Amino acid sequence: MGSYAFTAPAESQTVTKMNAFWRWGSMVMACLGPSLTAQALDPLRFEGEIRAFEMQPLDQTPGDRSVVFVGSSTIRMWSNLASSFPFLQVFNRGFGGSTMEDLLFYFDRILLPINPALVVVYEGDNDLAAGKSQQTIVTQFEDFLKRMQEALPQSDVAVISVKASPARQSLIPRVHLLNEALAALCEEQHATFLDLFNPMLDEHGNPYPQLFAADGLHLNQGGYRLWRVTLTPWLQAWHEGSTSVFRQYRLDAGMVWLEWQGPSMLERAPSLRGPWTPVASATHGYHQEPIDDPQSFFRLR
Repeated sequence: MGSYAFTAPAESQTVTKMNAFWRWGSMVMACLGPSLTAQALDPLRFEGEIRAFEMQPLDQTPGDRSVVFVGSSTIRMWSNLASSFPFLQVFNRGFGGSTMEDLLFYFDRILLPINPALVVVYEGDNDLAAGKSQQTIVTQFEDFLKRMQEALPQSDVAVISVKASPARQSLIPRVHLLNEALAALCEEQHATFLDLFNPMLDEHGNPYPQLFAADGLHLNQGGYRLWRVTLTPWLQAWHEGSTSVFRQYRLDAGMVWLEWQGPSMLERAPSLRGPWTPVASATHGYHQEPIDDPQSFFRLR
């Protein structure tokens, strides 16, 4: 499976110091906020959508280097998903307002016919809203990764972080803790964790409302554009078999910390347009420096 990695919010393999509010430390399994009663949902409510997938002619050749995006309505409503990554063979298998439990139920019917080289998963959003505990959600993600190892051992897996949204503002502390737990799980299971939580936050740690549709929950074109820009560097590196990817980036105690794997050189620029200059002090896949300019960008070349 793929390596544990964090992508950067830019058009190239780039990291910005803005909007990085990730708090690292021991994995906290407790949930914040008032307790919720988990709602029992019947997975057969999506039977019609799954049958529609099965009836669709496969416009692309399954297997080889094909990629399946699977998950809830955030994936289902990404109408231009395939054209967002034209260098990949992409299948959109988002369905309804699904949860990880639903994905496990339909695992064989969604993924096995395609036999993808990479599965990109987005679940957990509706799980939290339905009142499921963090431990339950993480256990179901672990079950999914085990199913992948058993049924599709040659496939890589990437897990997209659960997004924060204005409509579910009260759940953001739980979203944050769940993402920490999922990142730790991916590291343990040799999957890839893709951070889209932080790039969607403003300087106060709140989700940018302009990235969302009128319901405050689903992404609009601007939100999907951000996802495309953020995911493209990692997907390109995966597609090309690159060995140089950022493993993590974070802000802590007035410092920015960068770690990467591979032989690439770290470069810095004041904007995405450049000019890009080598960071002479960066050595052995690791760099840290004081946060003096919040508009600095980094990339690997």
